[in-house]
Formats: sequence, C-alpha cells, structure tokens
Amino acid sequence: MTSLRKIEQSVRTREDADWKRNKPETKARANDMTRQLTDAIAKLEQELADAETAGDARAIAAAAEALEARRAWLRAVGG
Repeated sequence: MTSLRKIEQSVRTREDADWKRNKPETKARANDMTRQLTDAIAKLEQELADAETAGDARAIAAAAEALEARRAWLRAVGG
C-alpha cells in the first residue's frame, strides 16, 4: 500500500509542477515581462545610438550598462 501512495504522491507532485509551469496567469505575466523588456531594450538601443552620435561618453556608458542589464533580464525570463 505504501508503494501505491508513493506513486500517487509522485504523480501529484509532477502534476502540480506542470500546472505551475503552464498556468495561464503565469504565462501571461512572463509574456508581459518579455514585452516590457523588449520595449526597454529598443529604447535603450536608441539612447545609446543618440549618445554615440553626440559623443557623450557618460551617456554612452550609462546606456550600455542599462542595455546589458535588460538583455540579461530578458535571457533570465527566457525571451
């Protein structure tokens, strides 16, 4: 009887993990985060290009740093 309970518990654990991974609300939040990061990256790329055109070393450094951070966050959320 205990082996049957172990199997049931294993199945329940896998189902719970699958539900958490595929839950519509979770997917919607992840997609929204990906969209926000993609928009931020596009804006920062433009800011970086503008700073390079202006020759503003401080703005270039700030935009490049922020851009790399947003790209890292996007990779972390799987975008």
